[in-house]
Amino acid sequence: MKSLFTLRKTSIFFAAVAIAVATLLFYEFHHPQGKNLPSSSNIKCMESPEYFVIDNDPGLPGLDVVAKHKKNTNEMIPCADVVASSDVVVQNSLPEFVLGLTENFLIVDSGTAPPPRGLEIYDLDVQSSTYADTYSPPISITTGTVTYWASTKQTVTKTNCPDLDQYTADGLGAVITSHVVLDLSTLSKKELGEYRCEPTQ
Repeated sequence: MKSLFTLRKTSIFFAAVAIAVATLLFYEFHHPQGKNLPSSSNIKCMESPEYFVIDNDPGLPGLDVVAKHKKNTNEMIPCADVVASSDVVVQNSLPEFVLGLTENFLIVDSGTAPPPRGLEIYDLDVQSSTYADTYSPPISITTGTVTYWASTKQTVTKTNCPDLDQYTADGLGAVITSHVVLDLSTLSKKELGEYRCEPTQ
């Protein structure tokens, strides 16, 4: 019985990780903002009308990003690991991954566990992180907004979480998440009136 319990818990854990990875891959190829550009095998480049961003270690733990402010929206910048004194350099030794770029905002995934995971918004104009939250996929980034599922402080019950007994039997917790939209210009978060229950580690 104990081995069955362990197997079930492990299966749910890896299923959650697989869902998160699949979502990030879908996002990578379908995201309309922060257009990906041709690059060498060890860097990835993306651009918005305001910035050209070079991600030196895409897919690897630790953030190592160089952001170049464009002189104009049509400026062509080579996708190469070249740092100028005027560039914005964003580094972090913690596990962080670039989700996208829109305008002057770099959207970053933070953490190693299954969702909900950390969400960081770096404002390249002020050269610092200006917003932090937890999120679950899917996440959508468009000009001026980020839409995602955010953890709430709602009490989890069998009414709002029909699978609560199963999560508990599998040794997992649960959280109610809310579908929200973040206005990047004001950093204000608005609930969209949709809620769901998710398992947690």
